[in-house]
Amino acid sequence: MRPAPQEIISGISRILKETIEPQLTDEHALSRLREIRSVLAQVDWNDTTTKLGVETESVAAVLENWRGWAEADDARAAEFAAQRARLDELTDESRRSPRYETFAALDARHARYGQLVVDVSSATSRWARGGDGRAESAEPILHSLRQHYSSRRG
Repeated sequence: MRPAPQEIISGISRILKETIEPQLTDEHALSRLREIRSVLAQVDWNDTTTKLGVETESVAAVLENWRGWAEADDARAAEFAAQRARLDELTDESRRSPRYETFAALDARHARYGQLVVDVSSATSRWARGGDGRAESAEPILHSLRQHYSSRRG
């Protein structure tokens, strides 16, 4: 899990105060450094949780799309039963989570969704190499998974 945004900013502020500030001899530079620390302390880090929530919902939607594809065929439904069960657990957990949850809780669930996407992508790719038209069947869903993540690279 990644550190909470406030933990990161506290660490940066502490480094500025304990390491950089004692080295400054120019009063103007010292004043500017204190302004920077003040601004950092005022940033609304709650937006980070909102953004992570939106990203988590987006990953969940991609996995629900994959679930629809997997369940549309009995053989695929059986092949991907383990992944579907994990998705069911995550979906249930998401439904039960409080409307406003901590960054750490949301980050942990987001990480589990990310791990499941990797598992789903790998399992679907392996399945697609099995012949009998599987590659053609899997291509749209694999493309959807790739598109989702390639559009989020920054």
